[in-house]
Amino acid sequence: MTIKLVYISVILTFFSVGIYAQSGNKAFRDAQKNYLQEKYAEAENNYRKSLEKKADPRTNYNLGNSLYQQKRFDEASEQFKKSIQNSKDKNLNGKAWYNLGNSLFNQEKYDESIHAYKQALKNYPNHQNARKNLNLAKEMLRQKQQDQQDKNDQQDTQQKKEQDKQDKNDQKNQDQKNQENKKDTQTPQYDGSDNPEKKKDQTDESKEKKSRLDKNELNKILNLIDDEDKNAQKKVRKGRDIKSKNDW
Repeated sequence: MTIKLVYISVILTFFSVGIYAQSGNKAFRDAQKNYLQEKYAEAENNYRKSLEKKADPRTNYNLGNSLYQQKRFDEASEQFKKSIQNSKDKNLNGKAWYNLGNSLFNQEKYDESIHAYKQALKNYPNHQNARKNLNLAKEMLRQKQQDQQDKNDQQDTQQKKEQDKQDKNDQKNQDQKNQENKKDTQTPQYDGSDNPEKKKDQTDESKEKKSRLDKNELNKILNLIDDEDKNAQKKVRKGRDIKSKNDW
């Protein structure tokens, strides 16, 4: 839905002030003529010249109007604020608050424009356009806040999706790393012991060593047998010698 700002013509407001504001000031009168001719840049220039000669909240208000017509809403807001700060005129302040509300509305500063419209209504309780714009500003603020909340929710959802994706990737990488570590633990580390040539050399060496041991043992056994045979033969011979002596 397209929402259009209700705006009272600043020309009418301008005249209500300009008729009696600094009527003897040539720069001001030139600015007034420029404004009526919709030469807003020239009007701005002459209003500034008027302010250089004499500070006046009415001139600040009119300068704000010329800036507003050039859609320089931030600068217009500053001039309306100066007019309000330096004026005790209820009529002038009510108009300045209203136009300040419009300037702030156009900058989408809805919360500030709501305050300005409320102040305008304090000075002009029956100002219907101020009341309409106040309600409009409230609706726009509500929509803006809702849009911001929706945007935040979308960002939170997107961040959660990205975090979940990252967590899954991290878990996948960790599982892969654990699998590799498990595989490394189950596989014996190579130390060269499975070298067939080395195994063959070790086997041959063992056989040779065993063969030497077996041969030594055999020699020991044969030597023992030989010693026993010799002892037995000595005993036989000795027995023969004893028998021969007895017989003799």
